[in-house]
Amino acid sequence: MFRVCAAVHLLSLFAWAASGTVCPQTYVVAPGDTLQGIADWSFGDAKYWPALVLATNSRLGEDFRFISDSNDLRAIPKICVPEFAEAERWRLRYEKYLAAIRETALPEPWEVVPRLVEFPSDRPIDVATWIRVDQVKKTYQDSTGAWLRQAPGEIWVTVEPYLQKFCSAFEREHGSDPDQLTMRLEQRLGLPPVSGKTTFLEIR
Repeated sequence: MFRVCAAVHLLSLFAWAASGTVCPQTYVVAPGDTLQGIADWSFGDAKYWPALVLATNSRLGEDFRFISDSNDLRAIPKICVPEFAEAERWRLRYEKYLAAIRETALPEPWEVVPRLVEFPSDRPIDVATWIRVDQVKKTYQDSTGAWLRQAPGEIWVTVEPYLQKFCSAFEREHGSDPDQLTMRLEQRLGLPPVSGKTTFLEIR
């Protein structure tokens, strides 16, 4: 993690639209509801609670709110309940993510990268942060719509040229598939699946 202390210029945005089918069923959240309870009511098994989170977060364009804390639904008015086949796909995807996290805790010797990206000391570098589209105006622009010149706080970033090379290489090998590229970026950047991030913000 990098602490952005100096003034920064937020230069440009590049984004792709999230895809997905229309939510087949909406559950209106009541006080005291939990994801485990809703999953048990919807699918007969509480272990499908991640499917509710991922199905909801993948449909923010349908007026669903992003679920950032699975233990607190007080700010979430409704949840998308997907069809069982979709719920099973989301559940398995989340389990793969957890398995990958466990695997990184004990890496094999050949999986350890001995050198990280070196930052040149004689010139500035461009970095990028991946955000949700609703965070642009809320976090990185002032009331007039102008870009902030100082970082609002700590920001997770990655070196922008390397990120572009990764995306270009993925597209050459797999074709233009935004959903697959999004999933691969989440894996590479260590993010949970369906993080809701669709917009890269370049920072100089």
